[in-house]
Amino acid sequence: MSCRQPPPLTLEQLSAVLDGQAEPAIDEHLAVCPECAMRLEEARQFDRHLASRLYRWDCPSPQALADYHLGRLEVEAATSVTRHAEHCPSCAAELNDLRAFLAAGEVRAPAPAARLPEGSFAARLGGLVAQLIPRQSALALRGETQGPVTAAVGDILLVLEAQPAQAGLATLIGQLAAPEQDQWTGALVQLWRNGVLGQTTVLDDAGGFRLDSLEPGAVDLKFTPAAGEPVLWPDFAVEP
Repeated sequence: MSCRQPPPLTLEQLSAVLDGQAEPAIDEHLAVCPECAMRLEEARQFDRHLASRLYRWDCPSPQALADYHLGRLEVEAATSVTRHAEHCPSCAAELNDLRAFLAAGEVRAPAPAARLPEGSFAARLGGLVAQLIPRQSALALRGETQGPVTAAVGDILLVLEAQPAQAGLATLIGQLAAPEQDQWTGALVQLWRNGVLGQTTVLDDAGGFRLDSLEPGAVDLKFTPAAGEPVLWPDFAVEP
C-alpha cells in the first residue's frame, strides 16, 4: 500500500491529528489518500488500546481502597495506599466519597435498590437499581464538577467517569467492586440510549471496563453477571 499523494504523512503528523493539532494541509491529504487514512485509523486504535491498558494502571482497586479505609490492610499495603493517594487525585476523591458514604451510615446496612417509574424503559431492563452517592470529595469541595461518580446497591459499589475524547465525544471508564468479585469477571456491560442498545463490553478481572466514542447525554447501563441478579445504573449523564 502506497501513498496516493507522496510524500506519505509522517508519524509526527499522524500524532498531530490524534491530538487535534493537525494543520489544514494534513486534513486535506487524509481526505484524498485512503492509505494514509488507514494508517491514521490503525494509530487511533493502537492509541485507544494503550490508553485502556495504562489508565490508572497503578491505582488500588475500589475493594483495596475500601479495605484500606476499614483498616483491613497489612501495614505495608496500607502505607503504600497512603503514599499513592497523596499524589493521585482520583484515588483521593474515591476515598473521600467512601468516607462520606460511611459517615452517613449508609453502608452499615446494604444500600437498598432504588425504585424506577413503572413503565419506564429502565424499569423494563430489570435488575437491582444502584443509588447515586452524593459527591463530597475534595474535588467537589474545590468546585470541580468532573471526576469519578459513585453509586451503590446492596454491598456493590460502582464508579464511573466520563472523560473527553476527540470531536466532542467521550470515553466512559468504570469499575464495579463487590465482595464476591470473581462472579463479576466477564460480566456483560450494556449501554442503552433512548431505548436503543448502543455499545457492549465485559468487566475485566478487576471489575473495570471502558466504552469509547460516546456522544454526550443520558444513558442506561446494565451489568449482568453469569450468575446472580443484574445491576442497573439508569440515566447516567455522559458529560465529557
